[in-house]
Amino acid sequence: MSADEDLELLDRPPTAIEHRELFDAVGWGDHMTDHERDVSLRASVVGVIARSRGQTVGMARVLGDGIHYFGVHDVVVHPDRQGEQIAERLLERLIQLVTERAGARARLELFASDEAVELYRGFGFTERGPLGMSRAVHLGVR
Repeated sequence: MSADEDLELLDRPPTAIEHRELFDAVGWGDHMTDHERDVSLRASVVGVIARSRGQTVGMARVLGDGIHYFGVHDVVVHPDRQGEQIAERLLERLIQLVTERAGARARLELFASDEAVELYRGFGFTERGPLGMSRAVHLGVR
């Protein structure tokens, strides 16, 4: 059985456990607390997970308002399975799910790491205005 044949995509956001395990696997384990993860996952509009032999090996999800604004987040593939086109398959399905829900002027946006820029360009994402900006905020631990 090839790596591609044993891969199953499921149309749902990751569970908190799946999310934490994949974040830990890629070294992002300290990026959010369990409480933050639970709240964040509830804000998912759509999601896709990749499973292989009973294990979650990849995930991708979208946050937004569900009609006009969509943001791609948490495209993560387990290091043992990187290079197998799993991220591409996750993105392809994620874009299909968003397209089914999107209004006439909807936008699908993301912030890309340097390593992922070419991946996203391959799916039609472009660098264009307005300039994306962000600011770190800290509301305290709950």
